[in-house]
Amino acid sequence: MTVAVARGRTAALDHELLWTAVGLWAAVTAWLLLRQPWPAPFGACLFKALTGWPCLTCGGTRALRALLAGEAGMAVRSNPLVALTAMGWAVYACYGGGAIVGAWPRLRLRVAPAERAWLRAGALLALASTWGFLVFDGR
Repeated sequence: MTVAVARGRTAALDHELLWTAVGLWAAVTAWLLLRQPWPAPFGACLFKALTGWPCLTCGGTRALRALLAGEAGMAVRSNPLVALTAMGWAVYACYGGGAIVGAWPRLRLRVAPAERAWLRAGALLALASTWGFLVFDGR
């Protein structure tokens, strides 16, 4: 895996603008939905109701609420994957904002085909670890 650095906009897709906008939209939506006093904006978990097992995002609402309250430790305890993804997206939004206004270089990861399998395996391991944590935590 290598990192390519480019100055200014390129003819390719503007990832910084796209993903920073998506992240900001998600953050504003979460803030609007999660500041309400009711427990969950989407009701009970259908997966848990049908199987008795927690879904991969069980605790995600609590994690986002904890992040909005500034309690990062509680957020990670509620759902590590949701909390760490939201925190990573916040860091990316800062980078994206700097790249959009032109102050920072645009970074592009170049991943070799052989490395893609390792990245997929890492992503699956992260998903399985989160789900295992939720199951063994008794959610």
